[in-house]
Amino acid sequence: MTLPVSAATTERSSSAMKTFKTMLKNMMEDEFLADGMLVYIERDIAQGFPFGSIAADF
Repeated sequence: MTLPVSAATTERSSSAMKTFKTMLKNMMEDEFLADGMLVYIERDIAQGFPFGSIAADF
């Protein structure tokens, strides 16, 4: 009698990774939306930023 132990471990690992990736993707989308809204709300301040030099820093 043999038990497919490695298959169950692989499935659990894949499931955990899928859950983590989904959670991370949703968090990044929310963070991106919040950042965009902040720039829009504070657009008077943001218009004074030198975007060319900010982009060059990244």
